[in-house]
Amino acid sequence: MRTIEKLAALILAAVAALSAGPQTPVEAEERYSGQVEARPSDAGAWKALGLLRASRGRLEAAAEALEHACSLRPADAESCYYYGRSLFALGRYGDAVQPLESALRASPTELRWRVYRALARNFEWLGRGADAEQNFHQAIRLGRGRADSAEDPRVDFGSYLYRQGRTAEALAPLREAAAEASAGPRAHSELACCCNSTGRRRWLSRSKKPCGWTREIGRLTSCSDGPTSRWAEPKTPPVNSQPASKASNALKAPRR
Repeated sequence: MRTIEKLAALILAAVAALSAGPQTPVEAEERYSGQVEARPSDAGAWKALGLLRASRGRLEAAAEALEHACSLRPADAESCYYYGRSLFALGRYGDAVQPLESALRASPTELRWRVYRALARNFEWLGRGADAEQNFHQAIRLGRGRADSAEDPRVDFGSYLYRQGRTAEALAPLREAAAEASAGPRAHSELACCCNSTGRRRWLSRSKKPCGWTREIGRLTSCSDGPTSRWAEPKTPPVNSQPASKASNALKAPRR
């Protein structure tokens, strides 16, 4: 599955090839808006329109367009995946399940880990712990050697277990992720927080930063806050995802 940014860049390049020259995202969006108005059954145009809107942070409008794309062409894994992701980002977790499951059925084996990861995170925020864990395990199994550091399901699973208060269990996936040469700052950050909470402070030396520091956001954040991507994060916190000791944080939306 290609990223929103890469897909939007490809769409803009295609529009430029069909036009007199390069166009801005706004101009490209206007072009596809006219196209779907003229041909409302054009699944490809709805998909392009939704991805352009998502790349500009217009998630409500993106979800509307991607819903059309997924409904018209359910075999297009990307349309349904990004429709589910947009609903997740909007906090519509129940609605996100069906398009993500459609994306799972349509995805080739080498890309299914990404959909399993999205389903796991969505089930977590729905409070469906057993379903979340099952999908995390599938994402980890299929994602080995494929997942990049920004979307490593082992880090997500370890962070999930930490938020559940299952710190000892969280150490294994976090250690495995952080031990790889390609591991990103978040893997070391989450491991540092987890080990710090269990008294294993020697692991902090690997990250060379205080517990919770990540280069991506350049500030201190709590290990239990979850990912920081605006596109990836819902507007409300997971249901029953915090250990009792963190109950005071359960009503707070994740930091961005």
